[in-house]
Amino acid sequence: QPGLVLAHYGQVSLVEDDQGGIFRCATRRKLPRTVCGDRVLWLPGNPREGTITEILERKTTLVRPDHNDRVRPVAANLDQIVVVIATRPSFEYGMLDRYLVAAELMGARPVIVVNKSDTLDDESRHKLEQRLGVYRDIGYTQLFTSTLSTDGLTALHSQLKAHTSILVGQSGVGKSSLVQALLPDLDIRIGALSQVTGLGRHTTTVAMLY
Repeated sequence: QPGLVLAHYGQVSLVEDDQGGIFRCATRRKLPRTVCGDRVLWLPGNPREGTITEILERKTTLVRPDHNDRVRPVAANLDQIVVVIATRPSFEYGMLDRYLVAAELMGARPVIVVNKSDTLDDESRHKLEQRLGVYRDIGYTQLFTSTLSTDGLTALHSQLKAHTSILVGQSGVGKSSLVQALLPDLDIRIGALSQVTGLGRHTTTVAMLY
């Protein structure tokens, strides 16, 4: 039956079926490693367990080099990449450019989100908007957000609706806080996933599909 990979832990993938049930699945030998977002075919086995028999063709794949400079897939079947930046910690425009290039190469729509907008006074925000104007002028959507003031969260929610997106950016810019603000039942969801995996609360070192 068809399934959707929510996450990959070593030899185990979490697969969601069409009814929303979650199963621990091993992957048949000779198949490539699954990644978050993969659409697969799988066979049920023991309760809450199964076997992945086929990985369906990926429409898009986000990759990055590992510690040995080998290209490793991170997530599949995305159609939007949300690049989250903030003034604290300060960001490099070269890093922003690399994310935008990666989105263009994989055929996903890039969106720039400036988080922690509550830390900007009017002058600082105006200067930043001017600096980012070159990206806006060539067609990239830009949003200013804050999880403290809730500025821009409604607009971000609308931007994410009907898309499969990934939030990327350097550590500390508030990606997890944005996800938590957008998904108030996230802790309930994480608890349910942890019961299935038996691994306890996951960390953001694992790509997880919500």
